[in-house]
Amino acid sequence: MLRFAIRDGIIVLTTLALLWFSPESWFPQVFLGVGLGLVAYLFHEWAHLLGALVVRAKVDSPASIFSPFLFSFDSQANSTSQFVHMTWPGFLATAIYISAYYLFLPDTLWGEIAWWMALALSLATLIIEGPLALWVVLRSDLPPVEIPFLGDNRALKQVMKRVRGGS
Repeated sequence: MLRFAIRDGIIVLTTLALLWFSPESWFPQVFLGVGLGLVAYLFHEWAHLLGALVVRAKVDSPASIFSPFLFSFDSQANSTSQFVHMTWPGFLATAIYISAYYLFLPDTLWGEIAWWMALALSLATLIIEGPLALWVVLRSDLPPVEIPFLGDNRALKQVMKRVRGGS
């Protein structure tokens, strides 16, 4: 996790430096807007990870530093309660950044880029994570939620085995 903390710290510090200098030309403004969009995404992902770590959930780390994900939640080793406590901090982080961006982003090129990225990320959270979280809460049933090709992924291996006919 340290290497991801360093990677993401560099992204945040670079974005803050660009924000500090408040660029006028379009090229650094695009980088600043994209950087703020990435910061929103990272805030969401780190909130999920911190929620998982607080409840001592088993998570698998990606092998590559270039992975957009910080971890994969092990649905076989963890409980539905651990899943819920991993999930809600990500939703809270999304509510915080979308509110802050709505209230404080200026009407500039970088502000527009950051806003639309934050809105797209919020929509993706609502569409992808929302129904799954609702399913788990309402049914107290945790389906396989592992991210394919990240970590051990025992649940995905079992699904693939069933698809292949038990071989």
